[in-house]
Formats: sequence, structure tokens, C-alpha cells
Amino acid sequence: MKAFRILLALLILVILSASKLPDTDVIIQFLNVRGEKGNMLISLYDAPEQFPYKPKWRYMISKTKLKEQGNKYPIREVKSGKYAIAIFDDENCDTVMQKNFLGMPKEGYGFSNNIKPSIKGAPSFKECTFPVDEGKENIIKIELQYLFRKSGNEKE
Repeated sequence: MKAFRILLALLILVILSASKLPDTDVIIQFLNVRGEKGNMLISLYDAPEQFPYKPKWRYMISKTKLKEQGNKYPIREVKSGKYAIAIFDDENCDTVMQKNFLGMPKEGYGFSNNIKPSIKGAPSFKECTFPVDEGKENIIKIELQYLFRKSGNEKE
């Protein structure tokens, strides 16, 4: 009976350890960040129906702290899989993308794989998807795009 309990406990331990996929970090490297005021809002997606307006995970970092970290931001303990990222440079810290009268963004933005939006709108989840693999270095470089020279809250 004692041997059966030990065997059962070992079997449960093996099943539990096999079912958990290891987590890894995704390091976002920001390129072309404008100014030093404001926050970077980072959205992480793992399904096409979320992209780009309903992220599964959201993160915010001040540009001051981002600069201290060498323009890199780690997202910790991400499970292996396929993901997409959208970023917006919230220069005035209101958490809303400022747009002009034509609906064009006045603040900076970026997508994984550095996909640029088209006239139709934001890129697709599929275009922005990248793999996250456990045991590999997962560095995602995203270049911020700014359609206008300044946002209105910056001095020339």
C-alpha cells in the first residue's frame, strides 16, 4: 500500500510538471523614441480577435524609466507561443491616442515586426505575429512611427 502511494505521488508529480510549459521573457527594445515626457503604453496579444483594440495584457512605463533601462522593457514569464505587440507613445499621459481631424495619430506608435499601418487602418495580427520560444533570446525591436513633427505638447 505504501509503495502504491509513492508511485501515485510520483505519477501526479510527473503529470503536473509535464503539463506546465516553461515561461520566458520578452524584451522589447524601443527605437526612435521622441522626447522625454510621457509614457509608453505596451499591449500584448495572443489571439487575432484581440488585436489591436482588446489586448490580453497591458503595460505602462514612463519614458524617464525607459531611458534609464536603455530603451528596453522586459515582459516577464511569457508562455511559449505566438504573440503580437502594439505600442503607443502617450506623450501627454492621458492614455488616449491623440488624432487629427482626419483621424491620423498625432502621437507615436509601433507594432511588432515593424509593420506600418495602411490606408485601411492598423496591420493584422498575422502580420505582427512573432514566436516566443522558451530557451531562446526573445528580443523584439520596435521602431516608433510619428506622422507629425511634434504632438502639440512638445516645444520646438
